[in-house]
Amino acid sequence: MLQFIPTACRDDYFMNEEIGEGNATLSVTLCFDQEDAALETTRAEGGDEGNAIQNINSLCMLFYDTTGKLVHNYIVRGEGLVIDPDVSGWSYNLEDNRIDEDKDEQGNQFEDSKTGTAMFKLRPIKRGKYYIYAVANMGDLTQYKDKITTREGLKAISLQWDPDDISQNSEMFGVFSLTPDRNAPDDLVTINSPGVQLHSWLRRAASKVTVAFDGSGLYANVQIYIVHEVAGMSEGQGNDVANYEYYRECFGETSEVLNSRNNPEFLIDKLQRDGKNIPDIFMCCGTEDFLLENNRDLHKFLESRNVSHEYYESKGNHDMIFWSEYAEKAVKWMFEEK
Repeated sequence: MLQFIPTACRDDYFMNEEIGEGNATLSVTLCFDQEDAALETTRAEGGDEGNAIQNINSLCMLFYDTTGKLVHNYIVRGEGLVIDPDVSGWSYNLEDNRIDEDKDEQGNQFEDSKTGTAMFKLRPIKRGKYYIYAVANMGDLTQYKDKITTREGLKAISLQWDPDDISQNSEMFGVFSLTPDRNAPDDLVTINSPGVQLHSWLRRAASKVTVAFDGSGLYANVQIYIVHEVAGMSEGQGNDVANYEYYRECFGETSEVLNSRNNPEFLIDKLQRDGKNIPDIFMCCGTEDFLLENNRDLHKFLESRNVSHEYYESKGNHDMIFWSEYAEKAVKWMFEEK
């Protein structure tokens, strides 16, 4: 869910005026959930602590102009990398230090997981409007040098979940905003004062399926509508998304998946038989998404059961460019009278 938080009066003044001449010094804060970023299991589930993202081993901060062209890729951190001389004051803290929006009125944490925080300064930055992104644990992005020349290319980078070495799935991605907001929209950031505070909430970029690089909307244990492909799959088999071992971990015995709660069709039929309400459903998919046919199949099934739902298709891929377009529509739909 998108959250829009007003900036302070000082920021409003500068954001509304014409962009001035000169440079700015940026004070940057990055946050990431250590436990939410657990890559296979959490410690509460008996997982290895080494399977969780516990640190930022490398970090790049990328600036794009209003047309989406790369202005500069700042190398902020990374062993063996040439750190940009405009970066200073790097520090990080792995204590329980969530931002205020994640605390109740008494200041207690809503969740048990800890939050990692990193801070540094960057200067001089020419005043202007930029799309700004953080990319962690992927070196200096040299192997993606052609793709990162544009904003669209950056967000179209694809990562593959590595089931054999869970600790390798530590890549993180985040957008920057002027206020602390874990759900900040991917918008232009206006830098128009001598000193500017920037914030980003990093999320794991690689999920348990092959995904576009921008993982700001992904969560652990993602399950997609592929049960019919999984049903009956045996050891040594798989498809373009994952292998048998992964599907068995997610869905249990593949021979039983069609008649389990991991099958949306089974759940819908059970709710209708029991006379229970079916939750509101919103679906959208890009026409170039590799999961298009899976989404269409579920859409047709819901129609066959007379289940009320919203379904949209439009040009787009399995990436944040498409998801951003429909995020606003989904939020409006959530608050409509139904």
